[in-house]
Amino acid sequence: MQVISTHRFDQLPSNTVTALTGDWWGLHIATDIGPMTHWNASGADFEDGLASYQTTTWPVEGLMSNGDELIAFSSSSATLSESRTSAHARLTSFNQGNIIDGIVTGSHVWLTTTEGLVGWQTNGQYTEVDDYTMRRAHPLTVRALTNGGGLNITDLTHPGVDITLVDPTGPYALDASQGSAGPHGIMLQNVPLIFTSSVSGAAVWARSVSVKYDATVDLSQDPSLGSTLQLALDKGMLYDNTRH
Repeated sequence: MQVISTHRFDQLPSNTVTALTGDWWGLHIATDIGPMTHWNASGADFEDGLASYQTTTWPVEGLMSNGDELIAFSSSSATLSESRTSAHARLTSFNQGNIIDGIVTGSHVWLTTTEGLVGWQTNGQYTEVDDYTMRRAHPLTVRALTNGGGLNITDLTHPGVDITLVDPTGPYALDASQGSAGPHGIMLQNVPLIFTSSVSGAAVWARSVSVKYDATVDLSQDPSLGSTLQLALDKGMLYDNTRH
C-alpha cells in the first residue's frame, strides 16, 4: 500500500486564532497551539510553518509580512521567518522583551516596546540599528519653570507616562509685573519648555495634559460680572442634575 496524499479534516491546529496577516503570496495564521499555518493563494494549499518548540515567540500575538519575510511577535520576543518558501524556515529571533507591536520592511525589522523603538537590518547579520542612526533623543532633558538644571526624562518618554514639572507642593510663582494684560488685568505670560539632547536632529513631541493655576482678581468694578457668571452657569457641564 502506498500513500498518495493526505488531507487533514481541520486545516488549522486549533480554532483559537491569535494572529493573522496576508500578503501577495497568501495568508499566515497563528493559533494558540503549533504549528503556524500558511495558505498558498496560487496553489490553494495549506502549509505548515514553525512549530511552537522551534521559537520562543509563543503564543504569537501579532504577525506582519512584507511578502518575503514574516515577523511574528509576542510580548517577550519576536521571530523572523521565510514567508513564501515551502519550509517557512526560521531566520532569526529577537529576545527584546516588552514588545507592543512589530513590522518588517524590505530592509529592516522594527519593534515598538515600552522602552521605545528598536530596529535591526535584515542584512543576514541582523545588525541592530543604533539610537543615533534612528535620531532618537537619547538622552533627553527638559528645562522649564524652576528646574534650571533640567530634568532627565529619557526613561520617562513612553506612551501614557505623564511627566510632572510643577505641583501644588512646590508651585511656581510668575512675576506679576511681566507679560501682557488679559481679562481683568491678569498678566498673561509665555513660559518656555526647552528640550535638549546630544543627538542632532532628533524629533521630540510633547503634549500638555494639565495646567492648574490660581490668581487673585478684583471683580468689583466689572460691569458685566453678572452676565458673565450667568453665561458660565448656562454653559457649564450638567452632571448629576448640577451645573459645573
